[in-house]
Amino acid sequence: MKYAMTLKQKIFCEEYLIDHCGQAAAIRAGYSTKAAAATATALLKQQKIVAYLDYLRADQSKRTGISADRVLEEIAKIAFVNMEDLADFERGGIRQDASKNDTSTIKAIKVKTNSAGETERELTLYDKVSALKLLAKHFGICAETVKFTGAVPVVIKEDVDE
Repeated sequence: MKYAMTLKQKIFCEEYLIDHCGQAAAIRAGYSTKAAAATATALLKQQKIVAYLDYLRADQSKRTGISADRVLEEIAKIAFVNMEDLADFERGGIRQDASKNDTSTIKAIKVKTNSAGETERELTLYDKVSALKLLAKHFGICAETVKFTGAVPVVIKEDVDE
């Protein structure tokens, strides 16, 4: 697919996908360092730049198999895993029938043997609260900010010493 833009603009788009930092992408694309932030802001407002970025993202998603749905699925696994589906509390290990979805939520397993020869196992999962926050934010369940609208009367009192 062809897009009517300069080579610098195309490089800017490709660089922008690396870290989503417009200023850094502009500098790496060869634009002036002093004006990089303003240049990036102006470029990101252009329809052809937005369209090319969309094309690059779609192509990247197809190549890597990574999509927004897949990311949400991974976050949901972490958010909704139940330790009882994972851990065998009697044997002190992972349940034989634990699913791949459940085991993918394991961050670390530590096995220690103490001085008495007893084996201790510690199972650490990825941060469930952070995953729930990400999902809540994505679905608009929890507002980041509270907006107030309407008139608010302001009363100014002068403190006068009598």
